Amino acid sequence: FMTLFTNILIGLALLVVLITLILGFFALMDRTPEGRARSNKMMRYRVYAQGTAIAVFALALYLKSRGG
Repeated sequence: FMTLFTNILIGLALLVVLITLILGFFALMDRTPEGRARSNKMMRYRVYAQGTAIAVFALALYLKSRGG
């Protein structure tokens, strides 16, 4: 059960990273200062999402090493 749960969490975390990356990229295509600010904001969210994804992945590895 825990393996399935962590696999789902990893998938969701990676999906969030992908979505924020795409949104940040499209915001970057807007050459206005507002578009640049929006892009920077989305890329900052992407970094947070990547950190969360790495933490979830580390948790899944830890749980798997314990036999869970």
